[in-house]
Amino acid sequence: MSGSGIAARGNGDLFFSTGNSDPNQNTYDGVRNIQESVVKVDPTLVNLLSIFTPFTENILDQGDNDLGSGGALLLLAQPGPFPFMDVAARKAGTMYLLNEASLGGFTLGGPDNVLDEQTIGPCWCGLSFFTGPDGVGRVPLEGVAAKA
Repeated sequence: MSGSGIAARGNGDLFFSTGNSDPNQNTYDGVRNIQESVVKVDPTLVNLLSIFTPFTENILDQGDNDLGSGGALLLLAQPGPFPFMDVAARKAGTMYLLNEASLGGFTLGGPDNVLDEQTIGPCWCGLSFFTGPDGVGRVPLEGVAAKA
């Protein structure tokens, strides 16, 4: 999580991102070894509620381009069909916008089941969010701002 803490909603659900596993083999099983993922668990830490894993997780693992470098950011409630969204960024410079109700799972061979995917600069970062004077939510990055 590259220094980012675990994120939590008011109902107690917890969110975090994970990084590399063993780069010499594909150990991803979607249950206990969930490298390169954004994870949503219940407050007891017993139940996996939702997960997003890029379809390229094995390549990310082997190249040390992990998703865990940007942490998981929970956005404030937004108008529209997806009121609760999360943002995660990976070391290699991709930012994902996720539907918190269903983070997107894992799609063998792709494409990723996400709301949006943006190319950004390399990210070893703690993401932040603000609402601009125009009422639009933004995640500020190096020289760019992604609209929520």
